[in-house]
Amino acid sequence: MTAQPLLDVSDLTVEFSTRRGIVKAVQHVNISVAKGETVGIVGESGSGKSVTSYAVMRILDRAGRIAEGSVMFSGIDVKSASESQMRDLRGREVSMIFQNPRAALNPIRKVGHQIEDVLRQHVQQAQVTDRGEKAIEALEQVKIARPRERYHAYPFELSGGMCQRVVIALALACNPQLLIADEPTTGLDVTTQKAVMDLIVELTRRRSMSTILITHDLGLAAAYCDRVVVMEKGRVVETAKSADIFAAPQHDYTKKLMRATPRLGVSLRDLLPEEDSLPLPARGERPTRSAAHLRA
Repeated sequence: MTAQPLLDVSDLTVEFSTRRGIVKAVQHVNISVAKGETVGIVGESGSGKSVTSYAVMRILDRAGRIAEGSVMFSGIDVKSASESQMRDLRGREVSMIFQNPRAALNPIRKVGHQIEDVLRQHVQQAQVTDRGEKAIEALEQVKIARPRERYHAYPFELSGGMCQRVVIALALACNPQLLIADEPTTGLDVTTQKAVMDLIVELTRRRSMSTILITHDLGLAAAYCDRVVVMEKGRVVETAKSADIFAAPQHDYTKKLMRATPRLGVSLRDLLPEEDSLPLPARGERPTRSAAHLRA
């Protein structure tokens, strides 16, 4: 008998009301996440990755709504749950790491106090005797140097990588069952990106959490995820185990994403658009500076 998934997104369609009419940002999406599983959702900007996760958290913009389908999390119907239920669910059972860590943090509030705010909201006083010590422990777990000192720091006093670690500490403070990481390494240098991803994987596996990694980088998803869901223009076009995605991609769009993933030994020419999509100068015509430069 197959175990019930922790998260089951079925036939999800999300609409946004605009001045030009209704726009379907996500159409008939099906995604499931088992307990302890890490699932990657990949695709270009605008493919519907983040909108899908916002629907799971039910934090869509006022103009957006779940038009069709269902989102079931641990037996709870997210679509019909009350706002009170959702406030309790967010942070305690489902947490999210957003793309921009500085935007996710209050710039005029000490980072330690922000972690305490999460604990105050979702953890009963009887379970945490000293929220300050618990916040320092959370900073220590995400491997921030001198956590007691950083507890009193403001976000603008920290580097981008350190702010991202604080956001991870916020997301994991209440030991949620599901962590959604939305482009968690955007804007970070390559070395810091790997350190942040290794940290997320280490902490979630240690706590047996389920994880959704949202990224445009197919290579990143294949390296850190058990399964990969590929989205294009609001639809799921392929779902497979990470190893199978690289070994034998089935959909043309997945193959396109793979061609756009830099690899060792790949030249600039290999990353250029296909010949039929890049206009070339006619015979005898002087090439433009940009075209000549690209083919240099």
